[in-house]
Amino acid sequence: LATRRMDVLSQEVTLRPMRSFALGVVAWLSALIGFIVLCVTLIGIPIALLGVLVLTFISYAGICAVLQTLGGTLVQHRTKNPYTHLAVGCALFLLVGAIPWLGGFFTFAVVTMGLGAAVASRKLSLRLRPTPA
Repeated sequence: LATRRMDVLSQEVTLRPMRSFALGVVAWLSALIGFIVLCVTLIGIPIALLGVLVLTFISYAGICAVLQTLGGTLVQHRTKNPYTHLAVGCALFLLVGAIPWLGGFFTFAVVTMGLGAAVASRKLSLRLRPTPA
C-alpha cells in the first residue's frame, strides 16, 4: 500500500540490521516507561491506549518490512516481486516460529528489528524532508 515507505523500511533493515534491533529494544523500553507514566492519571489512560494502538500498527509495518527483506534475501535470484518476497518471508516466519525455543527468539528478533527499522526510518525521513523556502 505504501510502497515508498516500505522500501525505506526494507532498506533500513538491509543496510543496518543491528542498529534496527538496538533501536527496537530502546523503543520497547521507552514505550513501556511511557505507558506506565501515562497510566498514573485518569486523563493519561486513553492516551496510553492510543499509544499502544499506534505502536502495534507501526510494529506490524516493521514486521512486514523485515519479512519482505528476509524473503528477498532468500529468493531474490528467482524473482523481483516484493509480494513473493513477503510471502516467502511469512512462510519462513511461520515455520521457524513453530519451533518451541527458537521460535520465541526469532519472533522477538523480527518484531524488535521491525520496530527499530520503523523508528529509524521515521527519523531518517524527517531529516531528509526538504525545508520550505
